[in-house]
Amino acid sequence: MAGLVALRWSSILAARGGVERDADLAFGKLCRTFQPAVVAYIRHAVQSANAEDMAKDFFSSLQKRRLEAANHPLRGRFRLYLRGALSDHLRDLPKLERSSRSTPGPERAFDHAWAQTIIERAMAQLEVESTAPEAPPQPASFAHLKGFLTATPSPADYARLAKELNLQTNSLAVATQRLKLRLGELLQAQVADTLLDPYLLPQEFSALRGSF
Repeated sequence: MAGLVALRWSSILAARGGVERDADLAFGKLCRTFQPAVVAYIRHAVQSANAEDMAKDFFSSLQKRRLEAANHPLRGRFRLYLRGALSDHLRDLPKLERSSRSTPGPERAFDHAWAQTIIERAMAQLEVESTAPEAPPQPASFAHLKGFLTATPSPADYARLAKELNLQTNSLAVATQRLKLRLGELLQAQVADTLLDPYLLPQEFSALRGSF
């Protein structure tokens, strides 16, 4: 599954010599991973735009200038680099009819879609871990608990599912908390993959949480 491929921004920026082609491929994959964020930005920035086609054109242009990323002022965080490059790209295009919408703005729409992609990738990885043959047994399946991981379930939610599965409510709560803790670790790992330096993680993780 494409969402499970590790695409580390620091490795892409550092690539030189014999791994240059691999860096090009990884750069393209990393960009396309966050295509929903690019499309969201375009839809909120430009009126009557075919956002998907414009996103493809943007990625094609960006791919040709990958080596420039190593010297980009926003290179430390791939989110800001991609968003900034997109803003520059749209500004340089002639005869675009700018959108008059301001809520949510293009940057906010971008960040929300960005965060959603990060969450989806982390959830996909958690599902793989939880459903692997070697995974420790759980009182309920990942499919049953998935809906509890990105929201705060009420006691009634636990009681309903416990009755359905003929389990103790406390067992479900403990299993859910264990999965939530692991999801938090995977979210941080996903965000860290988009950073040049680990010390940026607290700021970027805070930005991800703030996007909701």
